[in-house]
Amino acid sequence: TTTLGAGAGDPGRGYLYLGTSGWLAQTLPGSQPQPETGLFTLRHPQPSWQLIIGPLLTAAGNLEWIRQQLGGPSYEALEAWARQAPPGAGGVLYLPYLAGERSPFRNPNARASFMGIGPSAGRPELVRSVLEGVAFALRSVHEAMAPMLGAEAGATGPLGATGGGCRSDLWCEIIAAVLGRPLRRLADPSNVGVRGAVLLAGRALGWYDTWEPSPGFFPVERNFEPEPALVQLYEIAYGEWVRCNPYLMPEARQRG
Repeated sequence: TTTLGAGAGDPGRGYLYLGTSGWLAQTLPGSQPQPETGLFTLRHPQPSWQLIIGPLLTAAGNLEWIRQQLGGPSYEALEAWARQAPPGAGGVLYLPYLAGERSPFRNPNARASFMGIGPSAGRPELVRSVLEGVAFALRSVHEAMAPMLGAEAGATGPLGATGGGCRSDLWCEIIAAVLGRPLRRLADPSNVGVRGAVLLAGRALGWYDTWEPSPGFFPVERNFEPEPALVQLYEIAYGEWVRCNPYLMPEARQRG
């Protein structure tokens, strides 16, 4: 119901959820599972379609973890610190695998780590690297989905965004730049699942004949467009992150 309530019920539509755990999800035509991709396939209410989901075991949970390690400041304070660090966090990289991972690789023994810490690194760099590390993990899931999405708008079009982590403007800006896709932060995120349940029931009762009854059915609170300079910078930083990430090396994916 969250997928439907996020406005991603039609083929080519996708969204991300950024809670303690997180995921990227997309509706596709067809219903053929592809387990070798490291993604999960769920049945769509419309039998000829499927939902593909790349779940992260720990998403915004990484931010809560660093918050506790820094003495429990407010999330507003964390964002203010992160904004003091430059994009790329001064070369600090973070692998967000506090509790293992399940997509695009599956390894319950994977663990989080910081890399590239130098004498000038402080709270701003550490916090920003956590935000960027989660965004890079979402990018790795997005790349696993890319062959299934092809050149359609589903690979580059806007993504709905919901979950507590999306309350951070900075995090949304980072994710939009890392993925190279506009984000549409959904209004009233606590009721996204309820909206999906209403839509599902409405289809069954004949109230609606489409998965998008009206343009205003999925209200958007704010739009985040990928900033070209950030896209270019994060393209380089993501390449460094992948090279430092043993779980994303080709041989590791094959073992997984």
